[in-house]
Amino acid sequence: MTADFSPIWFIQAAALVTAVIATALVLRSAGASRALFVSMLIGSLLVFHAGPIAAVGLVALATAFVLADREGLLVRSPSALPAS
Repeated sequence: MTADFSPIWFIQAAALVTAVIATALVLRSAGASRALFVSMLIGSLLVFHAGPIAAVGLVALATAFVLADREGLLVRSPSALPAS
């Protein structure tokens, strides 16, 4: 454990966790399955670490992207967007 914690570190850590949780919640509200929600949440939190934990995070993110594609949540072309 290091002693280089600062108010800036705390603010960026809180912002990162907020962004990760918000991303997972937006996917869930868009109709994503629970598996996609959990994969995105775990992957996003673990990918910022080092070593084997980051590898687990990357696998979880890849799983989340595959699930999102299978569930039709990824936009493939501009014509697939709703008209404004």
